[in-house]
Amino acid sequence: MNGYLERFGAELDAAAARLVAGERPRRARPLLVAAVGVAVVVAAVIAVTLGGTAREREIAPADPPARGGYAPPRPPTSLRDVTIAFAGNPMSAIHIQGELAQVGWKTKRAGRKDFDDKITRGLLVRYRAGHRDQAALLARTLGAGSIARSDVDEPLVLVAGEDLVFPGAVDAYRSRFSLLGYDGQGISRSGFRLYVLGGSLCITGRSAGGCAPYADALAGDLRLSRSDGDGTASKWGAAPDGVKSVRVRGERVPVVDNVWTTDPAASGGQP
Repeated sequence: MNGYLERFGAELDAAAARLVAGERPRRARPLLVAAVGVAVVVAAVIAVTLGGTAREREIAPADPPARGGYAPPRPPTSLRDVTIAFAGNPMSAIHIQGELAQVGWKTKRAGRKDFDDKITRGLLVRYRAGHRDQAALLARTLGAGSIARSDVDEPLVLVAGEDLVFPGAVDAYRSRFSLLGYDGQGISRSGFRLYVLGGSLCITGRSAGGCAPYADALAGDLRLSRSDGDGTASKWGAAPDGVKSVRVRGERVPVVDNVWTTDPAASGGQP
């Protein structure tokens, strides 16, 4: 192997010298053959080296959606009739299952056995033997970071962690809600958390929260309320960039950091 590489290096040096001197390369074909030979040998060495590892490769995310709007990824043709089971963080799993069911995915809750594997963030696809290709496609479509073969009851199990987002969702919302950072999260001066979950925009505060799809979030329909102990009700919600105030029961409420609230006790001095 070393002798072959040395001869190949000498051929390259000679060819480079001729090119510098302005000569026409006379050994292009042998050099090409030699290069292909080295590539094949190197590829074989890499294959042998990696063949013994059980680690799964990471899955590249799917391309983000076109500009001008956002919707959760729809199922590819080959996965339209495949039931996807959901496990992991209960709140995240329920939310993601609902979003995907609305755009045509066949979904179900995973069995008890499939809930053993927990992840704190992101998305993981677990698959039963014989379903690796489907798992890889599912991961690419939904932006899952990795896939793993395991002894699960269902062919494909989607394990949902906290703060997971679909491909393109953060960019879509950040272009209209400047409070959001590169991770799709932000805290307003009034103390409310705005963040992206799956394909939705969510807001939490005062021990309560909710989410809205893209069109509803842009329309200002992400609104929540809570009854206080004194019989009054505080309200809060999110509004996109450019909206300076909203009307709540006929009263004007200012929007600060994409968030408004009627709670006078909220930090930031909002009425």
